[in-house]
Amino acid sequence: KTPLSLVGSLPRCWVCHLPAWLLLFLPIWSLSVGEKLLVIPLDGSHWFSMHSVVQQLWQRGHEIVAVVPEVSVWIQPSEHYTMETYSVPYTKEYLETEFKRLGHQIFTPQPFLEKMRWLKNVLDSVDCQGNL
Repeated sequence: KTPLSLVGSLPRCWVCHLPAWLLLFLPIWSLSVGEKLLVIPLDGSHWFSMHSVVQQLWQRGHEIVAVVPEVSVWIQPSEHYTMETYSVPYTKEYLETEFKRLGHQIFTPQPFLEKMRWLKNVLDSVDCQGNL
């Protein structure tokens, strides 16, 4: 297992169903005014999308606490939320290397079947019944 797979005890399946949860809870969020929110963002492209939502909620008067790993590439402190960190068993260098490797693997031209085999291996490594 990689160090990333050893972090926390949340089931991976919550990540798989994140868009469905957002669609379910977005109408409820619009009904609340000035409440406290807990955000547990994922580093990378997930954070880019979530960051703008967090800014909008902050502008509407919400108090937001973001619980993030102590090692992060894209998640930085902001006036829009209070940041709480938790320890992780990997370094920033490791995380940056993994992001670069993943980006290289995704965007490097490859024969279709080779790309599909790589994608299947990545998806097989994501066990929605297991833990992070």
